[in-house]
Amino acid sequence: MPDPEEKKPPASTTGETAPASTVIQLATEQNLVWPPQAYNSTMDWNMWEESLEIYFLGKNVVTETGKRILLLNTLGLETLSSLIKWCHPRKPRDMTYPDLIAKLREKFAWKKNTFAARLKMSNEKQGVDQSEQDYIRQMTRLAADSDATERETILDILRGMRNMDIKRYLLRPENKCDTVAKLQEAVQEFLLHEQAMNSLLTSAVQMWSMWF
Repeated sequence: MPDPEEKKPPASTTGETAPASTVIQLATEQNLVWPPQAYNSTMDWNMWEESLEIYFLGKNVVTETGKRILLLNTLGLETLSSLIKWCHPRKPRDMTYPDLIAKLREKFAWKKNTFAARLKMSNEKQGVDQSEQDYIRQMTRLAADSDATERETILDILRGMRNMDIKRYLLRPENKCDTVAKLQEAVQEFLLHEQAMNSLLTSAVQMWSMWF
């Protein structure tokens, strides 16, 4: 069965048919784009929807009618059967593409459990072998999942840090760590300063051992 919307070979402004090479190139490009696998409830909806959008782009499907037909044709019998029940008394083929996608997202799209993510974030601690920067990046990801404010994120980061010297340094008023970005910069400054001091100390010990 041909696609509802198949890309037509471009014509020149003079009304002449496009060169054969252009037609072959367009046909080749379209043949490289495959429709997504029939969707079922065990699959990641967000990934499947992205694959569908890529298919639309590759096939130059731009109208709502074309998108609706392709969507219903690639859902698979199991999901289509469920969609028919959810849309009753309306029929999916009579609904708009945005309405159909919204209904499917409501049923299948992953939803954030902000409470669980917030609880995990507040109890998270820096690992023994985990660097400060990796720990901050980890906490930032948890903050995104829990919809935590920047202030809450900073407080949880400080609460879970292992190095008390860094904590005291970050809490100095002059550092003004009121954003996660500034907090990361202050941590980097502290670590560089600590590295430089350790290097000087090592050099001093080596010189002292040479003299005595």
